[in-house]
Amino acid sequence: MIQTLRSLADHGDMAAQVRIGRLYEAGEGVGRDMVEAARWYRMAAEQGNRPAQAALGRLHAQGTGVAVDPVRAHVWLSLALSGPTAGTDDHDRLAALRAEVAASLAPDQLAEAERLARAWKPR
Repeated sequence: MIQTLRSLADHGDMAAQVRIGRLYEAGEGVGRDMVEAARWYRMAAEQGNRPAQAALGRLHAQGTGVAVDPVRAHVWLSLALSGPTAGTDDHDRLAALRAEVAASLAPDQLAEAERLARAWKPR
């Protein structure tokens, strides 16, 4: 299965990239590797995939597979929340995590995170 997904992901398929990230995060069919999970999530997140943006924001908030970076965490979570998730449990969970991250930021860091989120464009 991973070979088929890799072929699709290598050609830019965001759903395959997210699935591979989840496989590495869970250690399903591959060794658990959070750095590799983050790498695959980033590929999809940079193209505008909201589940990947949420995952990458969570990883940056936790420092799992990537450096702890609350500014980046806030940016990715803001982008993930900009989609049609309002009123869902996922939206509420992501909004709570973003609020927690925002509370840890200095005012200038929060302003920078908000500026970066507004200026973001998919690749």
